[in-house]
Amino acid sequence: MNNILVWDFPLRFFHWLLALFIIGSFYTGFTGEMVWHIRLGYAILTFIFFRICWGFFGGTYARFNSFLFKPSEIFNYLKNFFNKNPPNHYVGHNPIGGLSVIMLLSLILIQVISGLFSTDDIASEGPLYILVSNKMASFFTTLHKTNFKLLIPIILIHIGAVYFYFLYKKQNLITPMITGYKTTFEIPHLKPAKMWIASILWILSICLVALIVNLPIVLKFLK
Repeated sequence: MNNILVWDFPLRFFHWLLALFIIGSFYTGFTGEMVWHIRLGYAILTFIFFRICWGFFGGTYARFNSFLFKPSEIFNYLKNFFNKNPPNHYVGHNPIGGLSVIMLLSLILIQVISGLFSTDDIASEGPLYILVSNKMASFFTTLHKTNFKLLIPIILIHIGAVYFYFLYKKQNLITPMITGYKTTFEIPHLKPAKMWIASILWILSICLVALIVNLPIVLKFLK
């Protein structure tokens, strides 16, 4: 048995802080604390931009090419879904786990981007609201509310899947996401995460979000 580092620190940092930010965003949205709701939206967008970049430059199992599988492999995994000893073993994300990552990232990205153009028709509006027509703002506001209704059950399914694997398949998925390490029979070829690249990507993500939220000011300055 080999104890290997599967989830690098930047990925774990992203995972747990994103979860906290999303909880905070839901809470502030329900309570009407829109200033903090918008700030958390900026933080979430920064994290999503980083994760997309880290999917190309991160450690072995953080990269998209490690958990984007062919339809045939996804189908085969589903056939053995309730098998406690499936024929194929995955060190990183399994085919369904990989799909859930892509789905969650996509839905969260849609949520925060639509929020940039949304308004509550009372006192709060996204920073890019003034760049679109009332019709487009209404579209993004509806999308923001509708996508939220889809995002909640997907998150609950994600959490439920973690417990399903723990209780039924006897696979602890939580501890490795905390420590980064998994015990496995395999000796995979690992590409270690480079912290200096992660630092650069965090800075670029922060700068990109800062540019986006201040786009009306930038465009006004350039005129």
